[in-house]
Amino acid sequence: MTLLAFIINVGLFVKAKINLQNAVDAAAWSGAATQARQLTNISYLNWELRNTYKEWMFKYYVLGQLSLDKTLQSGIASSDPKLGQPHPTNMNFRSNPFGTNTDDKSIDKFNIPSICIKWSPSVNICQIKKPPGLPIFKSVGIPGIQEIHETMVNQLVTDKAKNCSDMAEKNFFVAIKWAYGIPPEDPAASQGPNIATDLMGAWPQAFELALRMRNLEMIVNRPPVNNGICLNSSGGCTAINELDQGHDVPINERPIKAFWSAYRNLSGGTEKGGDNNTDLFSGTLKLTELSPTPFNAPSDTLSGYLIPSSARFSAPNALAVSQKSYLDLQIYPLNYVTFFSFFVTTTEKNADGSGVDRQGACAASYTGIPVPAYIFGFVKNPQVLTYYAVKAEADFMGLFFPFSSGGIKLQAYASAKPFGGRVGPQLFNINDNKAITPRIAGGRSRSLPYIIGLNTQSASTVYDAGAPLPFTKNFWVQNQTDSIGGHPKLGVPKFAIPNLLYDWVDGEMDAQEQGSEPLISLQGVTSYDQTINPVEDKVGNRIYFNSKL
Repeated sequence: MTLLAFIINVGLFVKAKINLQNAVDAAAWSGAATQARQLTNISYLNWELRNTYKEWMFKYYVLGQLSLDKTLQSGIASSDPKLGQPHPTNMNFRSNPFGTNTDDKSIDKFNIPSICIKWSPSVNICQIKKPPGLPIFKSVGIPGIQEIHETMVNQLVTDKAKNCSDMAEKNFFVAIKWAYGIPPEDPAASQGPNIATDLMGAWPQAFELALRMRNLEMIVNRPPVNNGICLNSSGGCTAINELDQGHDVPINERPIKAFWSAYRNLSGGTEKGGDNNTDLFSGTLKLTELSPTPFNAPSDTLSGYLIPSSARFSAPNALAVSQKSYLDLQIYPLNYVTFFSFFVTTTEKNADGSGVDRQGACAASYTGIPVPAYIFGFVKNPQVLTYYAVKAEADFMGLFFPFSSGGIKLQAYASAKPFGGRVGPQLFNINDNKAITPRIAGGRSRSLPYIIGLNTQSASTVYDAGAPLPFTKNFWVQNQTDSIGGHPKLGVPKFAIPNLLYDWVDGEMDAQEQGSEPLISLQGVTSYDQTINPVEDKVGNRIYFNSKL
């Protein structure tokens, strides 16, 4: 009878251990599935950040350039090698010289997209680099007529100057509105033109989405419940009802679902259920989340950016939010500059060599609006593994059990890794978790579609009207080693022009991405050849776009 009792008890204990292992496997799967859903929500929000950038670039590159006939030519849109059509040409944003004048001062040396809105249906000075002023002829010197002549000329010059300054103000308003937005209650909001300006600006919208991303990351990194989760508070563990109530439910979703998955997969029959559970095995279940080594994300790194240093999780443990147990998201703050055409009224002395001065000339300059630390998106740090591991404990008493009524404690372990554990893609290199530089993978630049360098001071380029402002070399990204963004504490930032997203066509990637240059450099032009097709820019300026644009 002793041997029979021993055999039966061993069988029951093996079955109980199998049931406990199945239960803890279900708990690990449920916790990892929760992590997967949370990562999916993060990925959707990261995708929305990219959409915010696309919308901003649509405004900048398409709506802001509608005044340039070059960007509307059918040859650009119809070129598609896949359809047997000519290879797509490079986009040309240069303004044209006035008339047949091709002197050095009338040539647009920089192929830079600049926001310029055409207000007049008949006059479009956005396409002209240097619109001429009004010729000032000497009056006849007859009393009365001379005063009328001077009054008329002064009024014409005043009107032309006002028109010039009005265009500059409107272009500035549109550029600022697209980049930063203006609160509806601000009086300036009703004064400017409503050209896709009714939505939030790109910078604050990206910032808001980034804060939401950090909040979701905090939920994923909810610290493990190290003291265990039980059906009730007996045994020095956290009762499940303490987690499954109040405003803490979203952040406690992982441990709640893991515990209930384990509990419902244990045996117990009719004696199992609710707080009055009389089944010893399921009633003594204790689920402990095994803690990985937390990743420390200081506030001066891209992992800790936008995370308050004083933020801490609530009880049962008070870890800082910067102590990340399961997920580390590194942010991409990039330093961008968008341009608008700023018109300044000038006087041209002896403009055409005839000795006649011109007043009210409306010279345009590319004026940059810095957009520092624009939140481009997030990437998951591959050095921090997202997984879920738990330990389950429960007391079991066999049919023939001559010992105390407490039973024997059984233990089981399980771990699982969520699917879809990537958030990205990794379009830039992150150096020392602080600086962002262009990324080259397999000889091809991953950063090329999103960032453009600018060389304002080549050997033969000097500043004149129409050149980009600011013009200093140290302001702009010059090569692949320059930081194109990063934590604001890095020091004096360098800026670049945002590029429009595009698709490579067959053969273009091999032709354009070979080598080590990760940025498209806008080089100054040293000469101008009228025989060049205005759509084809063959003088060292390379901006590539989708042929469907």
